[in-house]
Amino acid sequence: MKNLLLRLLLIIPFSVSMVSCSDDEQENPSKVLVQFADSGLTIPENSNERKIVIDFNRPASQDGKIQIAVDTEHAKYFNTVPAAVNGVVSLYVEKNDSSASFTLKPENDFAVNASKQVDFTLKEVLGDFLIGNQSKLTLTIQDDESTSPLSVVNFIPVNVTIKETNVDGYTLQLHVSESAGADGQIFITSHSEKAIYGQHYITEPALENGRLSLAAIPGASVISFKVIPVDNGTVNGEFEIDFNIAQTEGNIQKGTKVKEIFKISDDELENKPKGYEIAAGTWGLKRSIEYDALGRIHKVHVESATPAKSTRTETYFYNAAGEVEKINKYPNIDEVFTWQNNRIIKSENINYGELKSYTEYDYDDFGNVSATATYYKQPDGQFKLGTLLGYLYFTDGNLYRALTYVPAPDGDEPILLSTRTYEGYIDAANPFPMVDILPTVKTQTKLPSTYRVEENGVDLLYELSYEFRADGLVGKRTATGKQTSETAVYLYY
Repeated sequence: MKNLLLRLLLIIPFSVSMVSCSDDEQENPSKVLVQFADSGLTIPENSNERKIVIDFNRPASQDGKIQIAVDTEHAKYFNTVPAAVNGVVSLYVEKNDSSASFTLKPENDFAVNASKQVDFTLKEVLGDFLIGNQSKLTLTIQDDESTSPLSVVNFIPVNVTIKETNVDGYTLQLHVSESAGADGQIFITSHSEKAIYGQHYITEPALENGRLSLAAIPGASVISFKVIPVDNGTVNGEFEIDFNIAQTEGNIQKGTKVKEIFKISDDELENKPKGYEIAAGTWGLKRSIEYDALGRIHKVHVESATPAKSTRTETYFYNAAGEVEKINKYPNIDEVFTWQNNRIIKSENINYGELKSYTEYDYDDFGNVSATATYYKQPDGQFKLGTLLGYLYFTDGNLYRALTYVPAPDGDEPILLSTRTYEGYIDAANPFPMVDILPTVKTQTKLPSTYRVEENGVDLLYELSYEFRADGLVGKRTATGKQTSETAVYLYY
């Protein structure tokens, strides 16, 4: 390997003095999960029939039956189809049904009286079913003879992101129509894939049993609550929290804007590279980075269009010394690294447990990767040299030229296929180098202003221009050639 790499570097045709080288659900995964589509509904006393829906998480695998317990105290104020028998509505399910439902029609008593609240509860299921978390529906039947009209509540959209260090928090507001006669309660729930209430954020008023209650009083057209982040001093990434108007009581009903997405940015990740998006005609590439609690790359989400679209996630694994030891690039496809003297000297492509190829790395005196040699498995099980790469650098460590070779059939000097040259570096930080060799090596700390490709008898020169944010970080790169152009947008936490 050493002799081959030495020969490779000796034949490089340039000499430049400036260049150096849920529990139940989990226990019963086969069960069909059934639950109410809504946790709360409000309908006028004089409304027409209303369909009440029970959602399935997938089509029923067999016939079955769902029994719903009805609040008998208010049973005289409405009728259901099918009718309730001894306080139970029975719904029969056929195989392949994706939901079940019954209809409800309030009884109009033509008298001024209080609104009624009726609870419907999923009581029992027969067949291959499992009752989900949303097993209860609270229905409010609003008296239509009341002098107060129905009030509608909606979130006032803000789509805001606040910093984890914002000790004052942020106030989310809801608008109540017909506020002069508003009288009731609004119940808000929250959901997040990562953020934990009390650990990553709190609310005022506080969530109790997973929801907070807001009073709607006459004359108040805006109701609010506050979200306050908790600064925990660790790297967690950005949190996204969904707040939902889950239920209303009194003469309040839900409007159309019942959900507000609230984001909290991690101050430990502030201005850390988040990813980039490249576009050139129908071709595109997007990479988004997640970091672990120690600030190391944990996952990279990749979306590409060539022009067919595809997605994948690269997951990084580290050893006890904190060295990256493996990157899972696809299911059952890994890149495994071998370390020696604090450097990666070899990487192996493991495909479904089988070694398909491996690459050896050589370094110059400044710690830059100077050459690589990749060997591919042959039908006879032997490994054969397939690709050679050589790298030259400016004295400040920025990549000058990358050269691609293949072995000569007769064993002579390797054959040069292409060169890629990067020049005109400007003194600005480069978050994403144009050449990736290893996750531990950064080939470009600054931004090149020209990029030249020479291969297959073609010589292409691209001018690279940049746009910078107010804080000095590069926000956009434009590559312009004779007939093509490409844009790259850089993203940060």
